[in-house]
Amino acid sequence: MNGEALRKYDQPQWPAAPDIGIRFSRSHAEQISWPRPLTSAASTMGRRNWVDLTLARMEELAALDDNWDGRGSAEIRTDALSFALSVLLQVMPHTAPAPAIVPLGHGGVQFLWHNRDNDLEVEIAGPNQLEIYLLDKNTGAEQEFPLTTELSPLTRILWSKFRS
Repeated sequence: MNGEALRKYDQPQWPAAPDIGIRFSRSHAEQISWPRPLTSAASTMGRRNWVDLTLARMEELAALDDNWDGRGSAEIRTDALSFALSVLLQVMPHTAPAPAIVPLGHGGVQFLWHNRDNDLEVEIAGPNQLEIYLLDKNTGAEQEFPLTTELSPLTRILWSKFRS
């Protein structure tokens, strides 16, 4: 750019009001009252019954090293634990009992629920790798099936058979 073009940019594009700073500094406003927003009543839902026990057990399992059972088992995979917790948060009823959580030799975990009528086992080898086993103790009927990302069958089982 040449000097003449640069001089055009030095000039203000808009005229400034000469006393704008003075006007605002001399002004003041009266206090106004603003009503606090209405909030809903405190939730009655509360914390899920099973969360504290489950988190404590998962912390124990995360601390296991290789060969934790003396038979060469792999340490529990953190991605399997993380996925297992996310599954529980999606499918568990608030009032369901905490599952028993068992470490598996390949680095996964297994959830176990038992009641008078049913046994449910959920093996989690890693993210999106679930194997479900359900036993109806009254009829002796067994179901075994894999799950990946669609967890609604597990949700239905837990809500119909293990909600207290």
